[in-house]
Amino acid sequence: MPSLITLQMLAITLNTSITELIGEASMALNNQAQAIAEWLITLSPSDREFVTRQLKELCERLQQK
Repeated sequence: MPSLITLQMLAITLNTSITELIGEASMALNNQAQAIAEWLITLSPSDREFVTRQLKELCERLQQK
């Protein structure tokens, strides 16, 4: 089970709650989200915010295809 900090970073990155992550996410999504959270946790708060905004923008662009 991931640490609480990892779960919190995942929830922030995926714009969801920790409860939803634990209760409803698929294993593949959890693995991907955990990898992203592990990358983010090594960054400063401002860099995490920057990466999160960039990832969100990229996902929104790809959804428009």
